[in-house]
Amino acid sequence: MDADFLGPLLFPLIVGAFACAYLTQQVAEAKGYNPIDWAVKGFLFGPLGLLAAAGLPDVKSRKYLRLLAEHQGAIEPEPPQLPPYEG
Repeated sequence: MDADFLGPLLFPLIVGAFACAYLTQQVAEAKGYNPIDWAVKGFLFGPLGLLAAAGLPDVKSRKYLRLLAEHQGAIEPEPPQLPPYEG
C-alpha cells in the first residue's frame, strides 16, 4: 500500500473516532456515569459505543425519583450502606 493512499482514508476515521468519543462522553456524563471510561469506549467502538451510552439508564433521575418516593412514603427507605472495608 502506498502512503498517499492511506492518508485520505485514515484522517476521516480518526476525526470520526474523536467525534464519537466526545459525544459518548457527553451522553454518559449527562446520565451520571464516568465520562472518561465512556469516552474511551466511544473512541474504540465508534457509533456502537455511542449507541450503548444512549441506552444506559439515567442514574441521576432514578436516584431523584427514589428520594421523592421515599419522602412521600410510597416505598421503604433504603437501609444505610456501610463503606467497603479497607485494610
